[in-house]
Parts: sequence; structure tokens; C-alpha cells
Amino acid sequence: VYNPAKVEQEIADVARQILEGFWPNYYTLLARGTRFRGDVAPGLATPAGAQLVVERAHALDRLGYPEWAISELVYAARATDDPAMELAFGQALYERGAYREASRIGVAISSRKDSSLWTLAAWRLAYPKAYPQAVDTAAREFGVDPLLIWSVMRQESSFHPEAVSVSYAQGLMQVIPPTRDLIARALGSSAGPESMF
Repeated sequence: VYNPAKVEQEIADVARQILEGFWPNYYTLLARGTRFRGDVAPGLATPAGAQLVVERAHALDRLGYPEWAISELVYAARATDDPAMELAFGQALYERGAYREASRIGVAISSRKDSSLWTLAAWRLAYPKAYPQAVDTAAREFGVDPLLIWSVMRQESSFHPEAVSVSYAQGLMQVIPPTRDLIARALGSSAGPESMF
């Protein structure tokens, strides 16, 4: 006799066995119904805590995980209310080319009512000179002020190189495909979808 509850239980048991084979991992903890509790790190709003975060980010970079290093810094910046710590994490992000994330931190610091937080360093994060080699090359080639290019990037994509809008505008400059084709023809070249980014 077919018993749906028994079949469901057998499927769940097999799934748990598979997860146990991958121990240690988060999903096995969930399947066991066990709560995870890690060691408590130093507070991020302390110099020791901030230094630890930056050292971890450097270690992740050296291990070949630059995206994880960026995530470490982003989460650390979200976990503190201290503008000095936020600024330190934002500058570390900027140095890694994470201009979008660094800009968000600079904007957050600069938009607070306390005018003592409006430092030159915070403003530089809010308005980064992102992708400097590409911008300088394009500015020289086409006789355009680099500040105009950075302004368009900031306004259109918030420095997100893979941004895609609802109107299918793409990339840092948020160019739509017909405009891309028009630009390519004007330059006497061809442009595929990858050129949007």
C-alpha cells in the first residue's frame, strides 16, 4: 500500500544523509536543526577590529578570492556606525577597484547632518575617479573632460559595470543597443553585445 507520508520521510532521510556527507557546512547545520554560534570577533568600531577586517580582506585577496574580500569590507562597513571605520573600509574598497561600494559609503557619510563628517576623503569616496586608465584613455582619444565621463557613470550606473536598466541600457554609461550601433557606425567599427560592458 502506497503511503505518501512514509515516502516523504524516506526522501528527507536520504537528503539528510547526502548533506552529512558534505559536513561541515551551513546546510547540514540547518538539516540537523542545530544553531550555529561562532567566536565573537573584536568590535568593528575599534582599531583592532578594523585592522582584523582589513587583514582578512588582504588574506582573501592573496588566496585568489577578491570578491570575498570586497564582501568582507562591505559587511564590515554596514556593521559599524563609526564614520572613521566606514571611511577606512571604503578606502580599502576603493583600492580594490570596488568603486560602486566605496561610493555608497562616501555618500552615506557625506549625507549625514553632522558637517564634521564631510571630509575630503568622504567626498572622494562619494565621487570616485573610477576606472582611471579606461577613462583617461577615452578622454584623450575623444577630447572629453574625464570629469564628464565620471559624472555620467555616477549618475547612470552608480559605477556598476554590469548594470542593466529596465530599458535595457547597459554598462557603466548605460548605453542602449541602438545607440551602441550608432556609435560603432560613426567610429567605423563593429560592436557586439559584449562591448556594452
